[in-house]
Amino acid sequence: MIANLYQDASVVLSTTSHHLSKISENIASSKITENVVKISEVINRKLHLQHRLNCGGSLNPDTARQRYKKHSPNSLYNSLTRFEGLAIKQGILPELDEEDLELTKVIGRGAYGDVYEGVLRDRETGKDHNVAIKSLKKGRGMTVAAFLRELHILRLCGTHPNVIKFYGALTCNSTRPKVILELCPKGDLFRLISQCNPCHDRKTIYGSVKDGTMFTFTQIFQLLRDVARGLEHLHRRGIVHQDLSARNILLDETYRPKISDFGLSSHHVDATREHETKQGVAIPVRWAAPEVVLDRLYSNKSDIWSYGILIGEVVSYGDVPWPKLSQTDIRRAMKKKLPPEPPHNTYFPLQQILLQCWEYEPQKRPALEQLAEAIGNFNVSS
Repeated sequence: MIANLYQDASVVLSTTSHHLSKISENIASSKITENVVKISEVINRKLHLQHRLNCGGSLNPDTARQRYKKHSPNSLYNSLTRFEGLAIKQGILPELDEEDLELTKVIGRGAYGDVYEGVLRDRETGKDHNVAIKSLKKGRGMTVAAFLRELHILRLCGTHPNVIKFYGALTCNSTRPKVILELCPKGDLFRLISQCNPCHDRKTIYGSVKDGTMFTFTQIFQLLRDVARGLEHLHRRGIVHQDLSARNILLDETYRPKISDFGLSSHHVDATREHETKQGVAIPVRWAAPEVVLDRLYSNKSDIWSYGILIGEVVSYGDVPWPKLSQTDIRRAMKKKLPPEPPHNTYFPLQQILLQCWEYEPQKRPALEQLAEAIGNFNVSS
């Protein structure tokens, strides 16, 4: 059985070499990172033939990987290193120097590993940047492809004041691959709205947070407008977020919103067309559009539905979407084309926007430019 696995491995590595050759030939292509993600996924599928290594029993994935690596000098990690060397040489992946990065403390734990606060020194300007560093855990088999895919999306995001800034990555000479992003010290939007104390003067004041900062409804509307602008920027660049929610909106020191967490995001030349979600990819049912939940089809219009759900989260101070329904009941409601119920006491013009975002025909949902303009002009005191 072990011999069979090694035979499979040689086939995979042959496939890997073929893909790497294509990458070398097309090094300037925007599909390079997508190609290496495919390589990683193929190899990882082979690593999970555990029963064939253990007489039908269950073998720990880390052990399988070590055996694979021991008998295969061109293992997954070596293959990725070969890719990264090519990519960095051509400026496709912005590789940073670990000597310029200082990790100060752990501030959280993500899907791939620990998240650190740190300082990145810019050698050209001598300026220090406060950054967040996401590190990849050792021995996480199926996350390598996802890690590279997110790097690919971050690289394509470009620069926008309402999208998290990507400084670069450490992949070649680091014990743990890392991605370096701007630091958002005020946390995420969900934490802000769920910890916000509503004020009695509900006509103009949204609430206050622990540090004493007071938010008017006008400020909250401007925050929602900025999220729409950031999302519009991503759509112009062919990126569909697919996981827009309050928890994935980070806030900088001035409470400016930054769209983040691109783990489920995808890039397409034409993001207005519907594309199929990969099998096995988890769908955030309470935030996702009906076409995603029921048919696994998505487009940039799917993000508009999720944007409406995000507005509902803010208006309700962090209540869970579809609060009275289980995920099974949500699917049933979607099959009957029933929209989510707007939060109680929603400002009427905003309620109309929610219902427009929750149109069951994607093409009937409003454009982000229209949403940003309408929400930015709201004034509760008028």
